[in-house]
Amino acid sequence: MRLRFRHFSWFRRSQRGSVLVETIVVLPVITIFSIGLLEFGTILWQRHQIQTGVRDAARYLSRCTYDAATCSKIAKNIAFYADPLGTAATPTPGERVPGWNGSPASEFQVTPATPAIGDVITVYAQTAYRGSPLFSALGLEETIELEYYHQTQVFGF
Repeated sequence: MRLRFRHFSWFRRSQRGSVLVETIVVLPVITIFSIGLLEFGTILWQRHQIQTGVRDAARYLSRCTYDAATCSKIAKNIAFYADPLGTAATPTPGERVPGWNGSPASEFQVTPATPAIGDVITVYAQTAYRGSPLFSALGLEETIELEYYHQTQVFGF
């Protein structure tokens, strides 16, 4: 019996293998926390891009003097691509937010459809967050909706 206690007390005082055990316990927690932090940052970045696009489109519409259909089309291109032509003349062409223009859950509205000088227009946009595969690997399959609206008064030129 004494022999068992002697080995047990040696095991309690020994430091061998403690780093491995601590790493095995802490590493999954740190990994999941890091993935969550990256996903949250991506959600905030995409929402910021939608806000910027909607504000830019609303500013354009508040000064636009063309017909309503042309103004709305150009404003939509400004919101989606940051380019009035819709071709994204930036070094890396593409949408501000991946899937914003092509997603069935995406929405872009301007009200009223034909504003007059002095009217207040509302530009509204919505899209579903398209996360990384790691987000769904954690079992978080629920859709996150990103939406934003901006109101401004129509001034004309």
